[in-house]
Amino acid sequence: MMRLQEIFEVYPDARIIITHRHPSNVIASTTSLISSVHSLYSDHEDPYRTGMEQIELWSNLFNEFLETRKKLGKEDQIIDVKFDDFVSDQTGVAKHIYDHFNLPLSEDTLNKFKRFIELNPKDKKGVHKYSLQDFGLDEKLVSDKFAFYIDFLKQL
Repeated sequence: MMRLQEIFEVYPDARIIITHRHPSNVIASTTSLISSVHSLYSDHEDPYRTGMEQIELWSNLFNEFLETRKKLGKEDQIIDVKFDDFVSDQTGVAKHIYDHFNLPLSEDTLNKFKRFIELNPKDKKGVHKYSLQDFGLDEKLVSDKFAFYIDFLKQL
């Protein structure tokens, strides 16, 4: 996401799959991760401060990503996938990606995908629970900070 231009400079024929989640989920998840890492190295981790740092960082990065993407004009080499669609129908999304890029997808490969999914169900190793509120954040703040990206998501 942060190096889209550089990827296309080095690999001009690259095909990019971008998975999108609502920013509320992204911010809660990344803030939880960063706050956990901070707590390993500090006796004074402030999850509210980390929440504000992460929402600022990621809202800027998402906006820069969308601007860069627009300037590149490589839409035929990019496919957008909603994370929720992938979770609910992994093989269907895989087929859609292969079709989008006009790539062959054998029945054998599709069966290997299905087998992997069966062996690795969601939450196989447990569930990590967190919320925006854990970090002093809320839906309105996320909606305000990510308005540009949320508008983009509505078009998918």
